[in-house]
Amino acid sequence: MCSSDLISYFNLGVNYEALGDKQKGEEFYQKALELDPNLQSAREKLGLPFSPRDESGESIIRIKAIPGESAPARRHYNQGDILAARGKLNEAVSQYSEAIRLDPEYAEAQNNLGCALFELGNVDGAIVHYSEAVRLKPDYVEARNNLGVALAERGDLAEAVIQYTEVLRLKPDYAEARNNLGNALFLDMKFEEAIDSYQESLRLNPDSARAHNNLGIVFLRVGKLDQAIDQFYQALQLKPDFEKAQYNLESALDMEKNKVKSKKEKVKSLKENRRISNTEYRMSK
Repeated sequence: MCSSDLISYFNLGVNYEALGDKQKGEEFYQKALELDPNLQSAREKLGLPFSPRDESGESIIRIKAIPGESAPARRHYNQGDILAARGKLNEAVSQYSEAIRLDPEYAEAQNNLGCALFELGNVDGAIVHYSEAVRLKPDYVEARNNLGVALAERGDLAEAVIQYTEVLRLKPDYAEARNNLGNALFLDMKFEEAIDSYQESLRLNPDSARAHNNLGIVFLRVGKLDQAIDQFYQALQLKPDFEKAQYNLESALDMEKNKVKSKKEKVKSLKENRRISNTEYRMSK
């Protein structure tokens, strides 16, 4: 899943509002607030009061709305965001590409172009643009996280781990990167390290259904069936329509039933063997 930064969400809200779709605009302002509850520009758009952090005197984060006469590169970038949100990925690619043609150092456009290409299945192309975004802005953690996802998708697990590790050095509380690091470690069969990474991700974001599901999978892999079932249950409590977690839970419950059945059959077999042995013993006398 492609990382989106709060600026992109806020700008999408501005653009949808300008197009007359206030409800859609509010959806994206809310998404921005989920990433940073103290984003005052989004709070103002939604008519919310100042956040506690603002009242305490700390700095207020504001993002200036992009007016209609903004720079051409920004207009193409914003249009690309709208098209991508609507699922029109090929058209979004064209808009992001034009934004980059007009401003080759536009790191956000490079990242979002990478996202669109990745969703279209062009992993190598995505890696090119994520890498360029990171070159332009080495501390751009969303782009670096996306680069790690694409590298892992291509099978470059060691390189993916390097990217996630750098992301977490820059932003230790980035729960999504912790989850993604767990994915790479799991694929590299480093199961205990993967467990640690997923658990840290859940410490940072206990409401992540994906991380609960992923932790359940690695517990299943190392034979901790009860713990796996618990994680799948928690994933479904958070997201009842999570099909992967539902499938994993059903598979784990089937394994539990087979395990119980196998134990019962072994006990029955042992009892039968003892009965035969005792009979043979009596007969030998």
